[in-house]
Amino acid sequence: MRVSTALLLVLMSAVTASALTEADYRELLKDKDFARAERKLNIAWGNAKKALKAKEFSALQKDQKEWTARGRDEEARRYMEQNLMNKTAAYTIVTEARANYVSRTAKGQKLMGASITGTNVNVRNAPGMDGIVMYQVSSRNTDYDYDELLVVEQKAVSDKQGGKWYKVLYRFRDEGGESWFDRVTGYISAKFVKLRELSDMDMMLIGN
Repeated sequence: MRVSTALLLVLMSAVTASALTEADYRELLKDKDFARAERKLNIAWGNAKKALKAKEFSALQKDQKEWTARGRDEEARRYMEQNLMNKTAAYTIVTEARANYVSRTAKGQKLMGASITGTNVNVRNAPGMDGIVMYQVSSRNTDYDYDELLVVEQKAVSDKQGGKWYKVLYRFRDEGGESWFDRVTGYISAKFVKLRELSDMDMMLIGN
């Protein structure tokens, strides 16, 4: 999702998002995109109940309760204030993102930021040095002067030699005053990355 860097630095105080009421929710369900996001979330919950142990599912339910009470409205408000989205679009995006989060949790996946610690590091189409090189990333991009950031699955996979590799899902871009994450694929050696928690802004740009 592309977002103007200037907009990210300014809070548009004229646009606010109050807590979502039951009446608001019923009105949102009339929108086909929001309704589709809700169905996706319900399916994700059904899969999570089957996949997770009772204690894990209970913890996810507690997290969901907190998200419904506060997190959902806060996330939607950021979209409305910083991206000037209308209420329906904002709640549709955060609902779909929540569905993705529940699905990843059910599969034992967690997204992490991966800062590059080398120069011209190869991202391959499979874990291991025998994988085909797809593209390269570096600790510093000389064209735009920013640190490369990838988004990877936290759980590493092993190659035939026992080396650890992370599956790459997104790559940060920053050009012409806009910032966004491109959806990409590939694997990068754990030797050349430093993992960190993704910020709320990272998650907003990813849309997950």
